Amino acid sequence: MRKSFLLFFLTILFSISILSQELDLPPLEGEKSHRMIEAIKIWKLTEVLDLKGEQMEKFFPKLRKLEEHRKGSFKERRRLLGKLRELIEDEESDKKVMNSIKKISEFDKKKKEEEENLRKEVMSVLNVKQQANLLLFEERFEAEIRKIIKDLWKEKEMGLKRGKRF
Repeated sequence: MRKSFLLFFLTILFSISILSQELDLPPLEGEKSHRMIEAIKIWKLTEVLDLKGEQMEKFFPKLRKLEEHRKGSFKERRRLLGKLRELIEDEESDKKVMNSIKKISEFDKKKKEEEENLRKEVMSVLNVKQQANLLLFEERFEAEIRKIIKDLWKEKEMGLKRGKRF
């Protein structure tokens, strides 16, 4: 039931976004969509992990810190990869390209260690069963989001193909 509700809610959210594009309405802002997904995630995590008062007060700030770290790392890594791409396109020397590769490798190693430490902080608030449920939840939630987005893109493509026939 919970999974069905989440799937239904996210489908509605993304459908509204697609329909607004087809009707020439302004689409839902990306940040707004992310906040809605985040709110659903928090609600579902509270339920799945059976978090109560003080535990919630400790858990969510640590989780938020971990997710902000991931987001910042992703953006910085993309920036570094963009620089590498520019070096290759500009046919820079192997030495410059190698330095860029080295920076990316060092960045990855550092951020992985930082993320592992933040993950340990998050897990320290949970008992063993909650830790297991968190790992399972993260896998399912991300897979469901990816599937919903993939399905919506397929629907959109099919709609565009059908529209071109006439």
